Amino acid sequence: MPKIILEQIDDALATVALLMQAQGERGLALLPVFERLEREWEQISSLNDRLARAIARVNGRSS
Repeated sequence: MPKIILEQIDDALATVALLMQAQGERGLALLPVFERLEREWEQISSLNDRLARAIARVNGRSS
C-alpha cells in the first residue's frame, strides 16, 4: 500500500508543479501545497525504509 501512496503523491507533486508553472508568479501561492506533499512523501518513504530495515534484521537473525 505505501508504494501506491508514494506514486499518488508523486503524481500530485507533478500536477501542482504544472499548475504553479502555468500560473506564473501567482503559482507561488501553491508552494505551501507542494512543500507539504514533499514532506509527506519523505515521511512515508522514511517509514518504508525503517520498516524494511526492521524486517531485514528479523530475517537475518532467524537464518
